[in-house]
Amino acid sequence: MERIDKLRISIVGTTSWGTTLGLLLSRAGNNITLIARTEIEVDKILAEGENSRFLPGYKFPSHLHISSIEKHTIENSNLIIFAVPSGSLRDNARKLKDWVSPKTIIVIATKGLEASTGNFMSDIIDQELNLENPSQVCILSGPNLSREIAEGLPTSTVISSTSSANAKIVQDALASDKFRTYVNSDVIGTQLGGAMKNVVAIVAGIADGLDLGDNAKAGVISRAMAEIVRLGTALGANPSTFSGLAGLGDLMATSYSRLSRNRYFGEQLGKGQSPETILANMQNVVEGIDTTKAVLLLAQKLEVEMPIAKNLGHILWDNMKPLDVVETLMSRPTTSETKTAN
Repeated sequence: MERIDKLRISIVGTTSWGTTLGLLLSRAGNNITLIARTEIEVDKILAEGENSRFLPGYKFPSHLHISSIEKHTIENSNLIIFAVPSGSLRDNARKLKDWVSPKTIIVIATKGLEASTGNFMSDIIDQELNLENPSQVCILSGPNLSREIAEGLPTSTVISSTSSANAKIVQDALASDKFRTYVNSDVIGTQLGGAMKNVVAIVAGIADGLDLGDNAKAGVISRAMAEIVRLGTALGANPSTFSGLAGLGDLMATSYSRLSRNRYFGEQLGKGQSPETILANMQNVVEGIDTTKAVLLLAQKLEVEMPIAKNLGHILWDNMKPLDVVETLMSRPTTSETKTAN
């Protein structure tokens, strides 16, 4: 695809992240359409001039439009960005399958794995859109907390694709003096890092909720990173990806930030609340829950040992108490740090 100065970009999803990307891209003068699920949602945002549900306080500029799904908009988009929860990506992609041009670049800003299959988000897009060439797909990932970006605070991100040309177009579209963009070609590693950081953030939050201290939190994050590298290597990812923005960068931001809903969910678990009670009082999706299911499926299939993820599963679905999990992990047999087991 040749370089176009001003792009026609459709963003599927009025999530906080989708809305933030709309604001970010519109600041560069691109023609942006934020696609909502229903006309009711469209009318509400138009009336208020902002997304008061997911990103209140940030008014839409004149060239950031809001619409429900329309054939004309999708067919004429240079870029289509998916910024929906991982559990709804398949349904959202299916709605667009007859309208996506082979020349359109697909950007996946959704982080997660499909709970029932372990599929990556790129697998879902390929299956539902019947893409002629996987190089149409780019992955967007990194330490990208929506509210900080909406406020204009500086950060960095990475765009991953098997097509360096398409990655460059997305890189240039997103780049600004407050949003530094990098590229790589490790689509699997970039997606796994973005998905696994939500799992680790829940565990880090549990450490916060139990008041285990900074040493314990740093220790569990470090050992969880070892699990990510093991699984990523088994899947064919480049291990160096996990020391970059999509790995360590995203992991640190999500595990320590008070803006992270996955960390908050874990913190409330550590304080003794049940998963059901916590989720009933949260508006946003906690991606780390479904991702934990998917990761455990992959770990079992590939025979990769992931004791931290496995024990988080015991908390989420087997009613195991967080403090008992800590004792279980701390009493594991001693081993080498660089060995394949924890």
